[in-house]
Amino acid sequence: MCLLHAIFPRPVVAQRMNPPTAPNAVWRNPLRTILLVDDDARVRERLCRVLAGQSLRVITATNDEEALRLIDRHGPDLVIADLNVVTISGGRMLEQLHDYYPDLPVIVISALPATALRGTKEFVAAFFLKPLEIDALLAAIRYHLSASGSELIPK
Repeated sequence: MCLLHAIFPRPVVAQRMNPPTAPNAVWRNPLRTILLVDDDARVRERLCRVLAGQSLRVITATNDEEALRLIDRHGPDLVIADLNVVTISGGRMLEQLHDYYPDLPVIVISALPATALRGTKEFVAAFFLKPLEIDALLAAIRYHLSASGSELIPK
């Protein structure tokens, strides 16, 4: 598992927040967290570098079982997953993610066409074919991160 932090921190003004008013509130990590699930080490390394350069915290997994453990531990804001994971089919992994984490946006990347998503399209926020169009992927990530959550999350 690689754990990368962006080289360029966010400006101090953007990190300044008012103290929580709710007694059971916790601070959210100022860096949004992306879980990247792909069995290809080259894809993981390239996307880790690109995402870390966008002030995003990246954690990686090589299969669905590891991904589910990391989601429980780190609570990512978004998942980017390849359909070809090692232990079970990507479609089954998407169903599990939707069952356990229905509000977690999932972006699918695959060398397979979108028809490989049979019956699981409703669980997918966006779909990208490999080789990836990085600018379009980053735009989708920004869109789904901006649509999710506020600065404080209840316990």
